[in-house]
Formats: sequence, structure tokens, C-alpha cells
Amino acid sequence: METIGDAGFGYKGRIGADSLRPLLQRLLNEPTTVADYRQRAYQRASTVYTWESVTDAYEQLFYRVCGQPLPKRLQLV
Repeated sequence: METIGDAGFGYKGRIGADSLRPLLQRLLNEPTTVADYRQRAYQRASTVYTWESVTDAYEQLFYRVCGQPLPKRLQLV
């Protein structure tokens, strides 16, 4: 759920279709909810998942794995 934040829905994957079915039925019955979440998803994708933010996250990971301090430019992220 970290990936989608407040821009999507979750279901219990281990349960499978029985967990997904009511969610899909709800979305079929509520087109305004679908439109709202479409906008949320677009907004989240265009702000959280820019190339710069993704590469900064990878750089932070690599510095931490190597036990190195983060450069100042990555400490602000």
C-alpha cells in the first residue's frame, strides 16, 4: 500500500477473488469514486514517481547499504 498511498484500493491477495470481487463491484457502481481516484493516482504518479525522486531513493539506498553517509543533496529528500 506504500506504493499507492491514498490513490488506490487494496484487497487481501491471499484470499483472492473473494476479497477482490466486492471492491470491483463497488467501483463499477460508483463512477464518481473511479474518477476521483483516477485523479489522485495521476497526481501521485506525477509527483512521487519522477525520475529524480526514483534515482534519489536508489542513491540513498546504495549509500546506506555501503555504510556511507549521505551527501547533503540527498539528506533533504
